[in-house]
Amino acid sequence: MILGRQDYTRLEAFSDAIIAFACVRLVLSLDVPKGYDDLVRNIRGFIPFLITFAALLLIWVAHRNLFRRYPLDDAFTLVVNGLFLFTILFYAFPLKFIAGSVIGVFMPGDQSITQTHDQLRNLFMIYGLGWSTIFFCIALLYLHAAREAEELGLSEIERYDAVSDGLYYLCFVAGGMLSVAFADFNVGVERGMPFIAYCFIGVLVGLTLWTRGRNRPDSLEAALAPAAPRELIPDIPDD
Repeated sequence: MILGRQDYTRLEAFSDAIIAFACVRLVLSLDVPKGYDDLVRNIRGFIPFLITFAALLLIWVAHRNLFRRYPLDDAFTLVVNGLFLFTILFYAFPLKFIAGSVIGVFMPGDQSITQTHDQLRNLFMIYGLGWSTIFFCIALLYLHAAREAEELGLSEIERYDAVSDGLYYLCFVAGGMLSVAFADFNVGVERGMPFIAYCFIGVLVGLTLWTRGRNRPDSLEAALAPAAPRELIPDIPDD
């Protein structure tokens, strides 16, 4: 079932509520300082909170843009979106814990959470799998929208853009899986290499945007269009 592009569906409303609930869980996990010393000591805990909240915000924006452009409401969408929401709920609170562990790698010192090498390695793998699953669901829904282009009433360019967006979010999946691979093969875990692997996403995104932008139908039409004939200037006879 395909709805109008301006309709706010129950599926979208339910998804927004789940993501909001995940954010509430993050806020409730913050300890209330009892004094200035506690506040200074707990500032370290705000960095993992900020990282996790930013990740949830990025995910919500990607999800919102998807359903506002391609309001799908079929069985395939329900299943994939259900997996997307389940992963967010399952990972919302552990993500803050994992982010705190990652920050501990780059900011050594007094830590309320300490892990062994193997535990840190496993945490990187858990984070990467959760990250990859979430963005794979978003990419899959964009590609599904491209497949349903006729029912959605998409033009050729809109269908092309849906595929481009799907490939864009697959870059996020690739970054997460690269992090998992680094952790699994024990490549620079104590130096934070599985975390640095996410920087590779920017390279993939840049290449994808450049390639898809060059081959976009309107760009090709502009490149292949014949040059407009120059206006002929009539000869002025000599007096």
